[in-house]
Amino acid sequence: MFGVTGHRDLRDEDIAALEQKVRDIFDDFRAKYPSTPFLLLSPLAEGADRLVARVALGSGARLIAPLPLPQSLYETDFETPESIAQFRELLASADESFALDLLANEDTVRPKGPLRDKEYEKVGKYIARESQVLIALWDGTDPAKVGGTAAIVRFQTEGPDRGPCDLFPPELFPVYHIITPRVSNGKTPIDALQLKVRYPSAFKGNDDGAKDYYHTIFQDLDEFNCEMAKGGRALASQADSCGRPALSEPARRTMQQFAYTDALAIQFQSQVRSADIALHWIVFFSFLFFVLFAHLDEHPVSFLFISAVLLGLAIFVHRYSKSKRLEDRFLDYRAIAEGCRVRLFWQVAGVHDSVADNYLGKQRTELDWIRNGLRGWSNGKEYRREMGTTTEPLQHVISQWVEKQKEYFEGARESNWKKFERKELESKICLWIAVGTGLLLLLFQLLAPQEFKEERWRDIPVIAIDAFLAAGALLHHYKERQAYAEHKKQYDRMHAIFSNALDSLERIVSSDNFKGAQDCLRKLGKEALVENGDWVLLHRERPLELPHP
Repeated sequence: MFGVTGHRDLRDEDIAALEQKVRDIFDDFRAKYPSTPFLLLSPLAEGADRLVARVALGSGARLIAPLPLPQSLYETDFETPESIAQFRELLASADESFALDLLANEDTVRPKGPLRDKEYEKVGKYIARESQVLIALWDGTDPAKVGGTAAIVRFQTEGPDRGPCDLFPPELFPVYHIITPRVSNGKTPIDALQLKVRYPSAFKGNDDGAKDYYHTIFQDLDEFNCEMAKGGRALASQADSCGRPALSEPARRTMQQFAYTDALAIQFQSQVRSADIALHWIVFFSFLFFVLFAHLDEHPVSFLFISAVLLGLAIFVHRYSKSKRLEDRFLDYRAIAEGCRVRLFWQVAGVHDSVADNYLGKQRTELDWIRNGLRGWSNGKEYRREMGTTTEPLQHVISQWVEKQKEYFEGARESNWKKFERKELESKICLWIAVGTGLLLLLFQLLAPQEFKEERWRDIPVIAIDAFLAAGALLHHYKERQAYAEHKKQYDRMHAIFSNALDSLERIVSSDNFKGAQDCLRKLGKEALVENGDWVLLHRERPLELPHP
């Protein structure tokens, strides 16, 4: 998602060159990230805002117009009928437009002055906060004006004022700064019309590190968008649609996004599970054929060859899975799907909190692209949507989210505990068989006549001991990688949370306390996001690996 800030008083002679510079930015991003749809946030003020909007629309980007003031009041800023007509034409081309809530009473911001400047600062910060790339048409000077371009660029690269004990750095993004002369400043900068990329101050001047970091984020987003375009829509019919009531356009869009990402997560989950099971079986048989080669008197070379081929096959399956990032994509797409699920039901209930701001805070860096993907999927209409005064939306949220998630966690905890116990028992059975066979072999060696001790059939129990010990070790490895016990604890907690939420919501809704219901759903959504973030972290700490007996 792109945003724009810049001067209103551009020089006529610079317009064509500035348009080309902005077009070059879009073309460069399109060449690097061809599957990613572009979106521009612009308040459509005179000058830079409109220039970048025109170029963006010509480059195939969607336009969203957050306005600092109600449209009728905002248009009083434009001095000529031609300017107002141009504004309305661009506004009509926008996919969405909305006015941000006023910071002060409308009558107090009507005249130009400090209060009105605060409203422009508000929209500038909103655009910077919601953008992954901020295009700034700016001469580089800082007149310390409230809501000016310099202040917005500083906000984008340094973030908001921080408290005395902020534990996490703000999530910031680069500014593509085009040195732009302006009419009100008679001096022409030496490097006028040059493009400079300004990275957040947190990188401490390490531009190469910053460039690699943002390229990784945008590349991961592009890979996801490619998967969506390639297979997401075809798979979406298989996914849980969370019911299909009469939804607003933003909620329908989020439901569609959830269906696509859920389908992709299911697809990659199946591939990861198949690869994991195949690796354990292949390694077991590779070890078994090696044991047969080692213990049989004739040491058949064919068994050694089969063992080596199977080991090579296991290495190939493991490296192929890693090269295709099957597990990372499964976990990432599951994380996006769960974020979309929470946002969907928050939208239905009229909860305006940002999922991106409440998600994956423990997984900074490697999963930053997920938060930014979710933020990029946000849209303007949900900014103003209210739930209303009927219980129907709340009843839908309760039945399709709270009740279903309660049932899911109840079934998941039982399923994971049964799987844990089964794998634990299977592992112990293999160990007991190996130990029992060893004891029988020991007794035979102590008690059997000497002439029987030389028989070849002694190799059979030795082979059995090795095979059952290997099987037990591989079963234990598989059980630990699946984290059945840890999941059971997580699901116990989440089942209790959703059960309590269901009881509370039924009481709250019956008393027509809509605000109380929204507060409860807000807390529940945050708990669901934390739980899923912990789930993702748990599995990232248990990556798909080549098992060993």
